[in-house]
Parts: sequence; structure tokens; C-alpha cells
Amino acid sequence: MRALPVVFISPAGDLASPIPEIPEPTRIETFVPKAPMKALDMPVLCGLAGLNVNHGPANPSLRPAHPESPDTTARPSTLGGNPSPGMSVLDVGCGTGAITADIARIVGPNGYVLGFDRDESLLHLARRDHMIPNLRFVQGDILTFPLEGRFDVVTAARTLQWVSSPEAAISQMRQAARSGGKILVLDYNHDNNSWEPDPPNEFTRFYKAFVEWRRVNGWNNRMADCLPALFQSQGLQDILVHMEDELARRGDPDFSAASSIWVNVLETIGPQLIAAGFLAERERMETESVYRDWVQDQLQIQTLQMRAVEATVP
Repeated sequence: MRALPVVFISPAGDLASPIPEIPEPTRIETFVPKAPMKALDMPVLCGLAGLNVNHGPANPSLRPAHPESPDTTARPSTLGGNPSPGMSVLDVGCGTGAITADIARIVGPNGYVLGFDRDESLLHLARRDHMIPNLRFVQGDILTFPLEGRFDVVTAARTLQWVSSPEAAISQMRQAARSGGKILVLDYNHDNNSWEPDPPNEFTRFYKAFVEWRRVNGWNNRMADCLPALFQSQGLQDILVHMEDELARRGDPDFSAASSIWVNVLETIGPQLIAAGFLAERERMETESVYRDWVQDQLQIQTLQMRAVEATVP
């Protein structure tokens, strides 16, 4: 079997060690190779994350209206396949369009950017706040919307973590890109997020409920780790994995904003956990109060593990 190299790159731009090789999957439906996998055993990783790699739940594109990360925290400029003037770009899961608007400014008047999202309420804000001649926002589901191979770059930031059939989404992203175009995906490994020192018990219980709620809905808690194999299953080439952990240290200018992300999650996604029976309102309120105090007085380092994966469409 032909083994395709997957190159890992550190935040400093150096090759990270080791550089594993992953055998090319023979069928998208199973991701089961004919030979043992080295270093990254994707079926095992996806199984640990609770992902059904075959089909996912009945509503594969279900996701909360407000994912936990604001648009403005993504860093598309760190990806090796940066948009440049004159390019056409499709931004999948664009939300309120902050990143999408930045891309439109980069590609300039000779380029074209399309922001794509399922949530019309977020797109309303995007259209209101980002009126740029070469930028358009469209409502639709990436799993079903007809797309043509005409974009130079197709990107998705923190989007596939809310899709229970990410292989289908990546297939659609490939269909949207031209031959020689780039696919760029930035996403989390929620199972590997960490805090120093250990957070209070109330927050630990909430976080366990959060990742279990995600697992039950078919959302991958190690989405970033699964991306290289998903890219290979779609025949993408020249796969690069960039280490893009979001690190917040006490004393950093953005420490308060970065650490308050979980207050936002408690306020916006917490009610959905309550409705699904994973949390009680009393627990949510207590956790929010305790977490706020702990962040103010004790939290030193928060690490949200992320990977940016890029590849070329043959």
C-alpha cells in the first residue's frame, strides 16, 4: 500500500519530530487500512472521541448556533496556504464573518470571497457589519449545498467540530476547490485541553458533561487529530499539520478574554446541556461563579489544543 507523508510543523515553523506516515485508507466508509497504522491510529483516535466514522447521527450537520470560540480568535495567517491578492476563497462556517472579511481585504478587488453558514441569524450580522464589494454571504448546509470546483482556497475554522459527518463535509470542500487549490481546516482537540493549576471540581464536572454531550451528539472531541486521515480519505495531497495551540498565560494582554471563553460556553451552550439532561441550572450557575473567581485569582495557564491542517487538491 502507498503511504502518504503527513508533515507536522511547530508554531516556530520547524518540522516537528517525529514525522509519521499514515497508510492511505482504501475506503472512506470505514477508515480501516490493510496494514497497521504508524504513530496516528485514526480509527482508534476517532473511536476514543466517540465519532461514528461511518455515518454519524440522523442530523449530521446539527450544531449549536453559537460555537464557543468567537470568530476573531482564529488565525488564518498562520496557515501555509495563505490567501493572496486575486484569489477566490470559500469560508465554510463563517459565522458573523470577521475572519471572512479579513480574507476579502487580503484578496483585494481582483479576488472574490464567499462566506457560507447554516445560521441565518449570524449571516444577518455578517452582512450588516461587513459590506465589502468582493464579499458575499450565503446560507446553506455544507453537506447538501451544491458546490463547483472553482475556488483557489476552501477553509473552515472551528467548524468541523460541530459536524458529525466531517468526512462528508471535507468531500464537499474538495468539490468546491479547483485542481491545485488548497483545503485549510483549523480545529480543536477538546479531550486534550488543559489548565494550570487544575480547575475547581465544579468546572471539572461541567467540562466532563460538555465533552460527553458533544460525544452523544456525534461531535468529535479530537477533531484535529482525525483531520489528516480524513484528508487522505478524500485523496488530498501534500498534507501539512501546523501546531496551533491557543495558549493563555496570566499577564498576557489577552488573558482575560481568552480565559473567559468558558463563561461564554456556560452562558450560551450551558442551557443546551441542561435541556439534554447533562447539567442542572443550579450546577451551571454555581460553576460559572466558582470559575470566575478561580480565573481571577488562581488560573496561570490555559492550553486549548488546536491543529491547522492544509492540503492540495490533485
